[in-house]
Amino acid sequence: MTPAPFIVGVGRSGTTLLRLMLDAHPDLAIPPETRFIPLAAQSCATATDHTH
Repeated sequence: MTPAPFIVGVGRSGTTLLRLMLDAHPDLAIPPETRFIPLAAQSCATATDHTH
């Protein structure tokens, strides 16, 4: 099995444009962003919030 590349980037850095360009290739299938990193960061912040 060929390893799949995993591409990440910060917001407002061109990741959407990169995804659209790669997804235009007939041999590639690029899913939309998952928002995993912001959700994970929010979850960690909530878990470590000791003010309540």
